Amino acid sequence: CDSDGRLVRMDRLVIDPGALTVVDYKTGAEEPAAHEAQVRDYVRVLTDVYPSLPASGLLAYVDLGTVRRIS
Repeated sequence: CDSDGRLVRMDRLVIDPGALTVVDYKTGAEEPAAHEAQVRDYVRVLTDVYPSLPASGLLAYVDLGTVRRIS
């Protein structure tokens, strides 16, 4: 849940000793504005929960075979 109580469902969270990475898998066409905003929300939730660890996100477009880093 985020700080407003909304439920968020991350596809994958990788917790390394010094960093957090959330991966969001997408199929179909890219929708950069909506998809990037979603991953940024996930990163914000992670920084609220784990304030001492840097967090970043990845958008993985399965159909297109591309991955984009979102920070």
